[in-house]
Amino acid sequence: NMLYRILTILLVGIFSHQELQAQYDTYMFYQGLNQMSMDFNRQLQANDKILIDAINAEAKRMDANATASCVMLPYGEDLFYAQITLVYVNANNIRIEVEDMFGDVDVVPSSSYVTIGQNIVTNSMFEPGSTIYIKRKDTNKVLAKTSIPSKSSSNYAQYLSNAYLLAKRYNNMNNSSSNFNYSTEKSSSSHSICSFCEGKGWKEGSKTPVYGSSTKIWCDVCDEFVNPSHSHDMCPACMGKGYK
Repeated sequence: NMLYRILTILLVGIFSHQELQAQYDTYMFYQGLNQMSMDFNRQLQANDKILIDAINAEAKRMDANATASCVMLPYGEDLFYAQITLVYVNANNIRIEVEDMFGDVDVVPSSSYVTIGQNIVTNSMFEPGSTIYIKRKDTNKVLAKTSIPSKSSSNYAQYLSNAYLLAKRYNNMNNSSSNFNYSTEKSSSSHSICSFCEGKGWKEGSKTPVYGSSTKIWCDVCDEFVNPSHSHDMCPACMGKGYK
């Protein structure tokens, strides 16, 4: 009996120790899991901060580099519309101002232009002598400025010729400008583009032929080599205005 009791006590002690060891091991296991979870969460927070800082830095860089470009394209006789390209700035944060030759400044309402992605096309026409400003609404910073020479200036003819070349390259004389009814801010009347001359105000013609010559000459307006008799005749449908 005494031996049985001793064995029982030893066995109970052994099993009790194993149970305590198992409980301790379980406790340490969960402690390890908790520590791993805390370390993982701290790493996530650190990564989130790095990502947020990087996003903020990129936003500041883009904001600092915000700019715009503006080209004036011809529409009819001595009238122009603007095509604006925005870089790192939202169109909703843009204000377009026009200053006439007398120094009077007007804001072009957003209803007078169409926004397509990062591009703005005005359906308002601007006259020679005007200066167009592209500004940020929040800071009033001028992102782009372009001026149309007055008709009396010596470089107006060259400016007009270059504008027609730009229009041909942009392919907007037929694709963009014909999609809108252009109206000047100084007049309530609306004009539709002349379909006969496609808004140019002239049709290709032929002046007195040059016989016995096969030499081609370069036409800056048509952007190609033409016959010496090549000419630009006033459109009989719109009488040179480019619109009806």
